[in-house]
Amino acid sequence: MKALHLLKADREAQGLLTETERTALSAIVVERCIDSFFFFARHVLDFDLLVENPHERWADNFQAAIKSNRKKIMRLKARGTFKSTIYGIAFILWVWGVYSPQIRIFYTSANSLLLNEVSDKINQFIGTDKGDTLYSSIFGITKDSNAKNTSDVFNIKGRSGKGFSLILRTAGGSTVGIHPNIVIADDPLDQNDRDSEATRLQKERWFDTLTPLLVPYITNIENVVFESIYYIGTVWHFKDLTYHIQERNKTLAPSNKWDIEIESIVDERGNPSYPEFFPASKIAEIKANISEIFWSCQYLNCALPEGMQTFNLKRIHFIRPDQFKEIMPLGQILCVFDPSLGKTHSDFPAVWWLHFWNDTITFFDAIDTKVELSLIVHQIAARNKEYKCRKMVYEDNNVTLVKEALLKAHKRINYAIVVDSVHHSSNKEERIVSVQPEVYSGATQFMSDYEVRYPEAMNQIVFYGAYGNDDFPDAMQIGIEYFRQPHFEFRRYAEML
Repeated sequence: MKALHLLKADREAQGLLTETERTALSAIVVERCIDSFFFFARHVLDFDLLVENPHERWADNFQAAIKSNRKKIMRLKARGTFKSTIYGIAFILWVWGVYSPQIRIFYTSANSLLLNEVSDKINQFIGTDKGDTLYSSIFGITKDSNAKNTSDVFNIKGRSGKGFSLILRTAGGSTVGIHPNIVIADDPLDQNDRDSEATRLQKERWFDTLTPLLVPYITNIENVVFESIYYIGTVWHFKDLTYHIQERNKTLAPSNKWDIEIESIVDERGNPSYPEFFPASKIAEIKANISEIFWSCQYLNCALPEGMQTFNLKRIHFIRPDQFKEIMPLGQILCVFDPSLGKTHSDFPAVWWLHFWNDTITFFDAIDTKVELSLIVHQIAARNKEYKCRKMVYEDNNVTLVKEALLKAHKRINYAIVVDSVHHSSNKEERIVSVQPEVYSGATQFMSDYEVRYPEAMNQIVFYGAYGNDDFPDAMQIGIEYFRQPHFEFRRYAEML
């Protein structure tokens, strides 16, 4: 620290040190930075917003993973905790200064403003080829004025071989011509990933193309090899890219697994995790001004905590297939269909089959894959015939010819069916939440092998509010409501025929 103070003092009072002294003191600082990434970020770069808790711990853990040659590192931290400062800007400058100016980095984010901020900050440290910043004078890292340099492309002196020193591009875009040693995906998700399943799938495909782009760079320090991808961000959706990575991680060999660290802005008791710069008053203000789901995703890094679940899996009742087989002939069957047309293109056409017996509804089958209306009506008809279902109800969402298509499909296989419709003008969320008592009481139950029978449908129910699609919870409500009279009493199916 003393050597760094002397170098800073020398810059304020020109001529305080000789060139030999500057060189010697710079070598001391470099050695210290090799040992401590946090020292570099906090004291050399003067990022005074970084604090011991949590940033020193974050930096130490990140550095330890790098020294262990972990090639895949994920850090999910709460919004507004300066994660881009430490994992992005500081890390880039540290890698070049400590390891090698030849290391090539691809920096990507869904936030174009963030990319501009990163570019501007990097430019402040290596903006010229004269070495007139403290960082440049200590580490010898300067911009190469003879090479291409723009707001999204940097080249520094000492670079050799194919590729640029640093490329910044929007997440999900082109990666043609990129040959990095390091990929930093910093907040590659945004609101579009939350709202659109198509966007989430496209982002997964894009992300899977990044690893093959990597080329190794072998350093001279502790045998560290950079052929690495680092994911820095927050959660946006139950099945977003973070989920995709964590699910795939379960099947990877130990040597290829992601090093994952996930933190919330509050601890298990609800107290601030980082009171030094994120006190309870600030947390309360933020929480009061955003939705619970957005709060959960962006500040707790959990798409839907157990306490916020409308339909907690632990409180839902299930029946085994062998048990259901015994009671199925005794009950009555109803088919519920939500065409889900005229809405977003990612909506699911939702089809449920309900069994009603002894004042208990069992959701025993579903079609929970995306199928065009012209095809799904034939699948519905076939299963209705198989289950001897003579009654079905569909949600009339002003899509024409649904009833006609259903009747025609059943007539084609010579099977008589009564088709009724319901139309809702009330709030969907209130309607879905209203059936929670039946789901929790046991008056409604699901199949214990739901992961095989209807996994998508069950995901939409259990993660309702955070999942994105809510067609099956909506159709579930229609089915329960069709049997229900006031005071949660069920009317007999036979009365409706």
